[in-house]
Amino acid sequence: ITQTGNSNDEGISNWAGDFGAFIDQDGDDNTGEITQGGDDNTALIDQEGDENSASITQDSDENTAEIEQDGDNNVSNVVQEDGDENSADVDQDGDDNTSNITQTGSENTAETDQDGDENFSSITQSGDENTAEVDQDGDENSSTIVQGGDDNLASVDQNGDENTSSVTQNGDDNVARVDQDSDENSATILQTGDDNIAAIYQGDGDDDGDGNTASITQSGDDNFASTMQGDGLLGDGDGAENSATINQIGDGNISVILQGVGVLFGEGNGDNNTASITAVGGGDDNLNLIAQGVGALGGEGNGDENSATISQGPGDDNIALVFQGVGIGGGATSGYATENTGSVTQSGDDNVGLVMQGVDIGEGVSHTGDNNSASVTQSGDDNFGVAFQGVGISDDYEDLILDTFEEIFGEEIDADALAFLSPFAGLTGTSNADGNTSDIEQSGDDNLALVFQGLNSDAEDNLSDVLQSGNENTALVDQN
Repeated sequence: ITQTGNSNDEGISNWAGDFGAFIDQDGDDNTGEITQGGDDNTALIDQEGDENSASITQDSDENTAEIEQDGDNNVSNVVQEDGDENSADVDQDGDDNTSNITQTGSENTAETDQDGDENFSSITQSGDENTAEVDQDGDENSSTIVQGGDDNLASVDQNGDENTSSVTQNGDDNVARVDQDSDENSATILQTGDDNIAAIYQGDGDDDGDGNTASITQSGDDNFASTMQGDGLLGDGDGAENSATINQIGDGNISVILQGVGVLFGEGNGDNNTASITAVGGGDDNLNLIAQGVGALGGEGNGDENSATISQGPGDDNIALVFQGVGIGGGATSGYATENTGSVTQSGDDNVGLVMQGVDIGEGVSHTGDNNSASVTQSGDDNFGVAFQGVGISDDYEDLILDTFEEIFGEEIDADALAFLSPFAGLTGTSNADGNTSDIEQSGDDNLALVFQGLNSDAEDNLSDVLQSGNENTALVDQN
């Protein structure tokens, strides 16, 4: 069916056999509808004009639906139910477009491409091995993807301001990725199951992004979550006043938040950012990392007035790392950060909590960081709490740390602690950091607290407070 003109209305219905239905409309106020029942169906609607509406409904297996719209105020609906190997593709170009794709079954594939302003795309898939991808280019776009089943893959790419993206996945081995390149974007990923991967990129790699919000929630084991805001990876990234939150429940999970981080000769800039990682609910063997204003491997990181918080427990053998204003590696690597706040709270046994502020690790590294605040609170036994502030870790590492510890306490440093700190040995760096505050509080037995302020650097007016309650605990504070 081919139509040219205004106020057209057309529909095709088939209920048996192998079908192919095609509708082509050119004009205004057009409506196209295709309904097919059977196997091996193919439906195509092509509309060009304003206020078009297209709907395709197929109830069978191996269906293929494609809708293309060019104009304003377009609405596209594709529903494929109770069938396998379905594929739906919608392409919209214009303003105020809306696209809804619903597929129920296995091995479904849905893709929506929108170019314009105020676009909305929603993809719902229930089944196994589903793939959903939404690409939006414009302002005030909104994308929602809900997938239920195993081996799902969802990817959302948005260009413009004030975009909103939400991805929900249920099952195992899911992968979700959201890329946003602009300001005041919001991205949310929710995953339930094991071995899932979630990643949100906002204002990274030569893309600027301010005022963005990222949230990832995972429930299950062996999941990985990553949020990057204003970071430079082989490129420059800028981002300020961003907020990132990761919540994980389970064992063996890994979460990483990077804000204003420069890696591999890239420059990352980020100020007034907030990062929070929560791993609670009785999980063990989790690794959580927050890096703000960090330069690594020849990169440069800049970040001021950032806030980082990590909460773990109850659980055992967890590791929490906070890096603020840290230079890592050789070459031109540098990190700059002032007036940052880093906090780690852990409950359980054999946990490691580390906060680094104004620290240089590696030859040729430079860093400046003043008026930072570090806090480590641990409850349980055999925990290890460390705070580095205004520290340049050098090749006389063993004399400054290991030998000092043995001289004061008459024994060698704990084997687990030494294994954790050993990667910092044999490195050189310089640092300047003044007016820093460190607070370590431990309750339990056989805990170790280490505080280094101004070590191998020029630092003044630093304050350290260590509080331990229990038996056979050890504390070392070194201030230059």
